[in-house]
Amino acid sequence: MLLIRHGETLWNIAHRYQGHGDSELSEHGIAQTEALAALMQSRNFTHLYASDLGRTQQTAAAIARRTGHAIISEPRLRERNYGIFEGLTGTEIETRHPDIYHEYKTRRPDFIIPGGESVDQFVGRVTACFEELRQRHAQTNIAVITHGGVINRFLRSIAGIDQQIPRPFIIKNAAINIFIHDGQRWRLDTLGLEP
Repeated sequence: MLLIRHGETLWNIAHRYQGHGDSELSEHGIAQTEALAALMQSRNFTHLYASDLGRTQQTAAAIARRTGHAIISEPRLRERNYGIFEGLTGTEIETRHPDIYHEYKTRRPDFIIPGGESVDQFVGRVTACFEELRQRHAQTNIAVITHGGVINRFLRSIAGIDQQIPRPFIIKNAAINIFIHDGQRWRLDTLGLEP
């Protein structure tokens, strides 16, 4: 499975929580998606899945124009729902919602952001989606355009990395992460292959 984060967005640059909110790709993000699309022409995959949010759809569309694949939209591939945090920077959240932000920063996996979801809920949604895709496409390679948080949480789950510690790796925009299922379990083959 080729697991790919969307191109850079304006909110990525501004360090705003995106979640289920949306932000346009930046000029650099558009260039990233075009370079990614050119690279994907040489990759063998049968289906192209994408989160239904605009930034992933825009990234997937660049690939589809080059490869001819239809885009299959999948809402379960969305980023974590950050509820009342969406569209805000960390400083703005801390100012407007200090108690909630403090609770969030404890990294408790069962803490539900008001209007959003907990890490536990998010991980459950993502892992169930990937398991379904694995079963549906057991003998083929697929490409999935999704979000940094999705890739982060999925990688932690399969590698046994504690969901509560700060992220110990970088999930690059518009980079290919290759995961292989050997019939027993998932493993990471390549992290952050850039065009």
